[in-house]
Amino acid sequence: MDAELAVVGHERVVPGHPAVLGARELLGNVLAALGRHEEAVHQLDRVAEGRIRLLGPAHPWTVSAQEFLREYRTP
Repeated sequence: MDAELAVVGHERVVPGHPAVLGARELLGNVLAALGRHEEAVHQLDRVAEGRIRLLGPAHPWTVSAQEFLREYRTP
């Protein structure tokens, strides 16, 4: 998938950057919309972990990623 390659490429240039995490979250949501929930969960798991590390567990962006993750883990 071209979108995933773009995210991976940006991650190599600026690892852990909030914009990369945002792009990864978007990718996860697109994968979920396509019915590819396992792949979506993988992406959103990385987003949640990165945001916890960068922003803390109570930050609204972290909470949002965790909510998406919970939603997509439930079939």
